[in-house]
Amino acid sequence: MKKRGRPQVEEAEARVHSVACKLTTAELVKLDRMRAGNSRGAWLRLAAFGAAPRPVPEINLKKWAELARLHSNLHQINKRLREGYMLAGPQLDQLRDLLPALYQAVTQLRADMIGQTADEAEG
Repeated sequence: MKKRGRPQVEEAEARVHSVACKLTTAELVKLDRMRAGNSRGAWLRLAAFGAAPRPVPEINLKKWAELARLHSNLHQINKRLREGYMLAGPQLDQLRDLLPALYQAVTQLRADMIGQTADEAEG
């Protein structure tokens, strides 16, 4: 019968030492924002050894969410085209509506990433 649980690690690789520190509430909040889904301990270990993930800027998170619907629609159209479906009627109209929206969304995203308006980025 196969043994359950975590696989054993070599003794040299086992994490057996614990380091504790105290943080203020503000420091803990900042740490939690920076850790990007990692556990606190894992993020601190990564940070200590120069491999901590960079926090994602708020504007990038916002734009990521805004582009989700557009991405989903384009994915469905692409899937249908790969399967050999011909676009006609409402599907073709949807594509015609999506392409300008895609162009505008990408233009705005690029501008936001460098702190400009879409008009400034295009000019």
